[in-house]
Amino acid sequence: MKNVEMQVGRGELVEGFLSLVAAAPAQIRELTLISPFVQLTTSRGSAGFKICQLLADVNASGGSATLISDDTPARRHDFTAAISAQPDLSSALLLCKNVHAKCGIATNFTGNHVGFLGSANLTDAGLHHNAEVVFGVNSRRSAGQGWLLVGQLRLIIEGIRARSFHLN
Repeated sequence: MKNVEMQVGRGELVEGFLSLVAAAPAQIRELTLISPFVQLTTSRGSAGFKICQLLADVNASGGSATLISDDTPARRHDFTAAISAQPDLSSALLLCKNVHAKCGIATNFTGNHVGFLGSANLTDAGLHHNAEVVFGVNSRRSAGQGWLLVGQLRLIIEGIRARSFHLN
């Protein structure tokens, strides 16, 4: 792997990010996903199921995985249903008023990062059907510009996390 890899793509870039993390959940120290309009319990698509499985797998492997979504009545209902079906998700699901960011970052145990930032919601439409733009970065620890970009993304994500809360 080069020190830094950056690319611009569509929603499939986010799908690739999720697949990369899903392929080795035990290597992930921290995973944070942020997206409004997430539907974890709908039967209309598979993105929500994949996200729930990913969060559970990373947390069960000793990492820390969270999903932050918009605080709306629909999301509260959806998250409540997801936690009822999978109680281990209660610590992984957070709500945030007025969140509209669509991004994610994963850090492995050696400090390398992979992340994305763009217009794609973590929904089937955002990942596969809509016209979206997504920027992705894959960076080794302390690798120049990629490291700086990931650091800036991490600061933004931490600011959103600080304003977020658990349902229970």
